[in-house]
Amino acid sequence: MSGADPLNLVGSIVPGPTVSSLAGHRVLYRDGVAVAVRESDETRLLVAASADEKNALEAALLRRRVAPLVRAYLGKR
Repeated sequence: MSGADPLNLVGSIVPGPTVSSLAGHRVLYRDGVAVAVRESDETRLLVAASADEKNALEAALLRRRVAPLVRAYLGKR
């Protein structure tokens, strides 16, 4: 979820430091619980995680290119 999303409740309702409301910031949820935040090219884990889990969470927070078929479906070029 984008940090600019109105549902970004990390730090306001959910305990912990806030996530700035910027479109480039990301919040990662697992089963409805915020587990990681990416702000200014830095990943911050909100839960304890092993090294393998940390790598998977960081990879999930990175923005990737959308597949061509999905782009066509969405009407984007």
